[in-house]
Amino acid sequence: APVNNNQDTQGKFRRQAGSFAITGAPVIHGQIPQRLEIRQLRKNQPQWNLYLLALNRFEQMDHSDVRSYYQLSGIHGRPFTEWDGVPMIQDMGYCSHTSNLFATWHRPYIVAFEQVLYGIVQEVATSIANDTNGEYKEAALTFRHPYWDWAAPASDGGPVLPAPISGSAYIVVHLPNGSLTISNPLYQYNFHSSDLSSFPDPPFNEWKETLRYPSARKASASSQNKLVGQQITQSQDSYAQRFVNLLQAYPRFANFSSSAWTPNSPGYDSLESLHNQIHGLIGNGGHMAVIDYAGFDPLFWLHHANVDRLLAIWQALHPNSYVEPSNEPIGSAAIAQGTLTDVNTPLKPFHNDSNGNFWTSATVADITSLGYSYPEIQGKSVSQIKAAVNALYASSSGVTIARRGDIQGHDDPNVAPIVAAGLSSDAPVEILPSPPATGNYTEWLTNIRVAKDALEQTFFIHIFLGDFNPDPKTWSMERNLVGTHAIMTPYVMKRDPLQSTIVTGQIPLTRTLRADEQRGLLDMKDEGKTKDYLTRHLHWRVTTMDDKEVPRDKVPDLKISVVAANVQAADADDVFPVWGELKVQHGITNGRPGGLGNEDDANRSLSVRSKKSHDSPAEKSGPKHRFTMASLRGIQQPELSKKLFKIIKSENHAIGAYESASRERISIASQISDWGEATGDDSISDVSDKIGVLLSEMGEQEDLFAQNLEDYRSVLKQIRNTESSVQPSRDQKAKITDEIQRLKYKEPQSTKLVQLEQELVRAEAQNLVAEAQLTNITRQKLKEAYDIHSAAVIERAEKQILLSRHMRRLIQLLDDTPVVPGDVRPAFEHSAQARQILNDAEDDLREWQPSMDPIPSSAAEMGTNLMPPSTTAGSTVDPSVAGGGDDVPAQLEPPEQRDVSGSTMVQETPAEYQRQ
Repeated sequence: APVNNNQDTQGKFRRQAGSFAITGAPVIHGQIPQRLEIRQLRKNQPQWNLYLLALNRFEQMDHSDVRSYYQLSGIHGRPFTEWDGVPMIQDMGYCSHTSNLFATWHRPYIVAFEQVLYGIVQEVATSIANDTNGEYKEAALTFRHPYWDWAAPASDGGPVLPAPISGSAYIVVHLPNGSLTISNPLYQYNFHSSDLSSFPDPPFNEWKETLRYPSARKASASSQNKLVGQQITQSQDSYAQRFVNLLQAYPRFANFSSSAWTPNSPGYDSLESLHNQIHGLIGNGGHMAVIDYAGFDPLFWLHHANVDRLLAIWQALHPNSYVEPSNEPIGSAAIAQGTLTDVNTPLKPFHNDSNGNFWTSATVADITSLGYSYPEIQGKSVSQIKAAVNALYASSSGVTIARRGDIQGHDDPNVAPIVAAGLSSDAPVEILPSPPATGNYTEWLTNIRVAKDALEQTFFIHIFLGDFNPDPKTWSMERNLVGTHAIMTPYVMKRDPLQSTIVTGQIPLTRTLRADEQRGLLDMKDEGKTKDYLTRHLHWRVTTMDDKEVPRDKVPDLKISVVAANVQAADADDVFPVWGELKVQHGITNGRPGGLGNEDDANRSLSVRSKKSHDSPAEKSGPKHRFTMASLRGIQQPELSKKLFKIIKSENHAIGAYESASRERISIASQISDWGEATGDDSISDVSDKIGVLLSEMGEQEDLFAQNLEDYRSVLKQIRNTESSVQPSRDQKAKITDEIQRLKYKEPQSTKLVQLEQELVRAEAQNLVAEAQLTNITRQKLKEAYDIHSAAVIERAEKQILLSRHMRRLIQLLDDTPVVPGDVRPAFEHSAQARQILNDAEDDLREWQPSMDPIPSSAAEMGTNLMPPSTTAGSTVDPSVAGGGDDVPAQLEPPEQRDVSGSTMVQETPAEYQRQ
């Protein structure tokens, strides 16, 4: 045989005394090797063959070895056993998800896998017969684990999922002394029979190998790799655009890394959310879709190497932002929920030496210290990195900057290595017209927000632009699908309304909109018509992993919205577009199940039951509204502004009081529950626990009320800011008037008088406009502010009454009939009723709708210059200071049919069009 593939793989990898020191693969010849894309690695036959043989041998290692494929894969989730002597504080995997440590925790994880695989590659290379020129031994020295770039199309126009990963359970390896057929280590991982006994969850405890999109949820199921490939290809534009958007528009690590929702964050996407999309589409009910079992699929390691690559590219482009202190929303096997983590938090269970010391986010920041790099960043400047990114992915973004046809003959040495990888130089792509390179365009995106535990399992949210087949099994491959987003969870994630973590994701719309524009269906230059088009044609649906639809109104905390940003197009291949502020486009999803309503704030929690465990420690420990330099400026403000400044400052104290009341109420809720349990009386224990839940809800309502008051306070600030901006025109007018009076008294014949009187005329004209703008904005914002305030008071009162009524129902269940000494209280018989009362309270809160009449306003007629549309006078007040004032779009026209194929299609018509 060309190679002894049954050779003992332990050798120097057998467990030594002390911890397993993760140091990375060694650097030979002083040049740090690059991790290569799997399709590029395949072109390097010696390294490709070594990779297959070594991975095959790796998967067969003795499971008792801490370095075995089984044990390394199990770090991520099941079987929930200690690895390398690191204690587990709760039954879950060591992996950090929905956490600011998500990206950095997985880095030493991949390095550990790469380090062991590298050692096996060396063993395989030395055992190959007839390697007379040492080609395989030399190739082994620079081997690094490959990555799978799911965002880059294949150069031959083939499937995004490479054939060696999904084609066959066997693969041929070509060696100097002949060919060898082995089981394909990329196709699946084969469990030992004893492994399944450690898995409690059906059907994972019945499947003898890892499965992708399993044909059934029973032991006889098989992988449906063809469907996986179709799903991945159908959504590729979606995650390619997300990939690029994360690099361009997310300069802060806290927003870039974790899928946990941060209120007031400028964007809803993240590296983790994008990573979840790939996991879901590959697994689809199989191992990759479930956190507990994902690590066993060989594709997990290729996928996460690419996730690490995206992190490395982002770091190179944004060197001044990194891991920030944050509380763990969920925790892990080694980190308790709520723990404050930061850049120096140990990334357990990964030791960096044999003495028990751990890697941290700080120590894994530099990938070269771990012995590897990536083609796009090694030795590159920022502009060269941007050129590389544009060369690979520009055709998948909303605006095409670099054409693949142009890249083929590119002579830039910084781009050539990427083209040589065969990923993008000649792929057939649809060429869409671009706006002028120096102009602006609008990026349109769908924001997704939902409770991570909403369905207690991994689930999908499908975004369509146009009609779609009513059969849920077809949705991830529909022609009008814009993208399928995945919410990835453990096997079972029990819903806990008091501690739900809200997660977010984003599906870009621009490329699909531009394709529809090419077909003559809309004019994207007209934003009003684009919003109209989205209102008619944007749809979303929810499915579980077994392709069953879940009604959208049954998905807790689901909020779908559309945001848009003005973007300055790039004018060269080595620069990125410049993104403006993302703004919520209210009205597009209003009135539909799971849609963001016109009254909703996209940056405020709409779930009274969600625990804000992702807030910063400062927000946890005290009021959100703290002393700032602005409070020192009160004495410098105009007199009118100072009066409003005092009001705003007083409201700040009031808001802090409500927040304090919220915290105290939630604390009391916990105390009453603990006290009830300590009484030893089952009835009191059950009822007091449920009372605690309702009291906690009341506390959440106080916090929600405080947030609404903050919105009202923000509107008052707009009046104050406008007053301040008008003051310079008043001062200029007064200054000129004083100077004229002075000259008339001292130098009545001065020639400057004529000039000053002309300046006074101009100043009075400017002040006249400014005063008109001030009165316009003051009236509008005063109505808006106290509309918000009064509505918040009504909402708080009605919800507190609602909760109190349910509490009264609850306490009626407690039997207070006196007993005499020696009598035994009967067992509590109303547990089911008590639980139902809480369910009723949650349903009532979710279904609550404001009953107050809207306050009419004529301010919609005010233009962006804070004047009626017919006014042509120049503005002296910056509209952004007053919060803007976009004209209201024209009345929407009835919807037109976008796409009708031969089959029955779903066409959902928004409520505003359901009229005669």
